[in-house]
Amino acid sequence: MIAGFVCTAGEMNRISFVCQQFVILAHSSSNKSADWKEGFCMPDHRLEKITEEHLADVLRIYNHYVLNSTATFHAQALTLAEMRDLVFFTKACHQTYVLLVDERLAGYAYVGPHKNRDAYAATGEISVYLQPGFEGKGFGKLALAQIEAHAREHHFHVLLATICSQNANSLQLFLNHGFSQCAHYRQVGRKFGRWLDVIVCQKILG
Repeated sequence: MIAGFVCTAGEMNRISFVCQQFVILAHSSSNKSADWKEGFCMPDHRLEKITEEHLADVLRIYNHYVLNSTATFHAQALTLAEMRDLVFFTKACHQTYVLLVDERLAGYAYVGPHKNRDAYAATGEISVYLQPGFEGKGFGKLALAQIEAHAREHHFHVLLATICSQNANSLQLFLNHGFSQCAHYRQVGRKFGRWLDVIVCQKILG
């Protein structure tokens, strides 16, 4: 349904095609990187560093996945204080960004430490979480690109992503962004009464 009208499958395909062409033309007609974001198909959006005012919405998104999925291996809902410890970091190289779509918090992503050992200082571990309903629209790719840009700016050498093997969409997101699978841990987690595998993907930034 678009703008209150019911469309047939064929009409929806034609609308999708025209929409894609509009974005391509808008992007190619200007040197401004923001033009495609302002096109007919993509709502107004931006990524910015997390602040305290974002925390309640970030907690709501994360707890949805805690209680309803295997995207995270937390099994009990976090408190606001626990969420704060998870997404606020003491070092500038580690950072959380929130995704705002039409001024609504639609997701977040962060790069944090891989392990608390000096030799791992140039390795970061990243996560991306989207508000349900915002998947499959290109926002995960935008968030991941922002995190990688931040990591490069702070001279990270390697980025890692730890993903439950059941989370096929998340795995595909990272593989499409130049990550490769480097490990597969079998039955290392248990949630919802079943054993779960974990896949680790990495990207060497150089």
